[in-house]
Amino acid sequence: MTVTFAWWAIPALITAVSLSWAVFTPMKPSGDYGFDIMPLFRFGAAVIGSLLAWLVWALIF
Repeated sequence: MTVTFAWWAIPALITAVSLSWAVFTPMKPSGDYGFDIMPLFRFGAAVIGSLLAWLVWALIF
């Protein structure tokens, strides 16, 4: 029996790390009005980074 490294694990790891970064980064307290919008930007950046990782994987393999 052999154990092989699956190349899909790299974009899956990038996805897991970026989404956990976006979800588990604490929000900063905001003023009396509104809310902190940075978690939305972090989540958007994590999704874009994940999609780019999978796109590169799909184009290479």
